[in-house]
Amino acid sequence: LVTIRVGPNLQEFSIHKGLLCYYSLHFKPLSNGRWPQSDKPVIDLPNDDVGAWKDFQSWLYTRRLQPAERTNPTSKALCHMYILGDMRQIPALKNAALDRI
Repeated sequence: LVTIRVGPNLQEFSIHKGLLCYYSLHFKPLSNGRWPQSDKPVIDLPNDDVGAWKDFQSWLYTRRLQPAERTNPTSKALCHMYILGDMRQIPALKNAALDRI
């Protein structure tokens, strides 16, 4: 597992490394040992959006875009997911967000 700490309060997300590396080119170096402390990584992303990471984590495990705490996702929430997909090189997430906008 990889621990990703997001936002100004560094909220923790535990995500399977293989799954994260499969979908994100940004995190791919975790899988081949080229990321610092790749054996037990903790990654701080204080400028990333916590809500987008909640939604991304859900999407990673279900492959369904279900914005957390929202029955009808707003364009703003979907835009945050698209931005996360762009920043962290996750093309499938970007496409899923665009399909819902």
